[in-house]
Amino acid sequence: MFFSNPNQVEMLMKKTLFVVGMILLIASGQALAKDAIKATVSANGFTFTESGNPVSPGTYAVGTLKIFMIVSATQWPATLSPIELDLAVDPGKPTPATKYAVPIRLRQAGGDLVLTPSPAQFSVAGISWTDFSTIGITVPQAIRDDPTFNEDGVELIANLQIEPTMPGMHLDTVTTVKIYAKLVHPTSCLRAVSFISDNGLTTNLSETDNGLTINYKISNNQGFSFQGISPPQTIFNTLVVNSCSQSKTFDLTLFVDSHFSVPTLGQPVKRYISANAAPTEEGLIDTFAELQTAVFDPAVPLGQNLCVSTITLNGMYSLWVKADVGLNTSGFTALANLPAVGTEYNGFTADVLTSNGTCSGGSHPESEGQATASVKIKARYCSGNACPPTP
Repeated sequence: MFFSNPNQVEMLMKKTLFVVGMILLIASGQALAKDAIKATVSANGFTFTESGNPVSPGTYAVGTLKIFMIVSATQWPATLSPIELDLAVDPGKPTPATKYAVPIRLRQAGGDLVLTPSPAQFSVAGISWTDFSTIGITVPQAIRDDPTFNEDGVELIANLQIEPTMPGMHLDTVTTVKIYAKLVHPTSCLRAVSFISDNGLTTNLSETDNGLTINYKISNNQGFSFQGISPPQTIFNTLVVNSCSQSKTFDLTLFVDSHFSVPTLGQPVKRYISANAAPTEEGLIDTFAELQTAVFDPAVPLGQNLCVSTITLNGMYSLWVKADVGLNTSGFTALANLPAVGTEYNGFTADVLTSNGTCSGGSHPESEGQATASVKIKARYCSGNACPPTP
């Protein structure tokens, strides 16, 4: 492009410098976000999702934290399980500096349910500040008395906003907590759930972010050698709960994924029954977190038998069957024989059957159906001086 007028050239240069300056300003603003309050929650019989990308430029806090609760009952109870909301600070740009201490509060912003945070107000002292609030949840009497709100599948919602109580402090509070509670009418007394864990019940290996790690070594002198699996011992857990008041008798059969096996010695399979009846259906032991702290009667050893027959489970009691299982590694003789990261083993199932003592009686008419579990290869770790480059 040719300009004969010097004024045109000067004007073009100014526009170019303006555009470049704006790009740099925008890039700087994205890379350096304000300090922000972040909120997380630990699962306690419910599931949750987070929206937004916490590693993207901008405010490094999740925009919306959605919590989904299932209430298994024919009508809404007065109170639902409380939620523990963990709070912390995500540090951002140094200027303008956040003016700590910053007062913030938790405020309900509409909805069907009534939320009662305790505490509801905090003073954020600095970047290293952390705290938590227990969110009580109640169902209004008008909803509990209205038959249309107590139909199967009705969902109630409530919103909780995190906000500063003093303006101009330069602390972002962008997270909104949304709670969804769904009423599900129970149709079956017996409900089963299965998952894979480590031997100490510290980690639910079936969760998305967890799994098994394969350890191996490659050295110039000795070549390839398989070093083991982490964690070294894994458990196939099945929980069966009886949510009805009457006792139920059934058989439980377990199927182990074909890539795993049960030890042939000792007592790798055991069953336990909860020491006490649950006061409500929500108190039944049917999640990993509840299993970690539950109290059971002494174990009944079953050897290697995966047919747990003729179980009588009283109303509002829980059954726990644990089976030691291990990944078959005899073929792990070369790097090419190792399963890839992400390989999933989903052949673990548990069936509640009509009791006939041999686990061949067919599906129990009062059971919700088959429970399944899976575990994946989360990582492969190489030691030695000849390891392949990390992808």
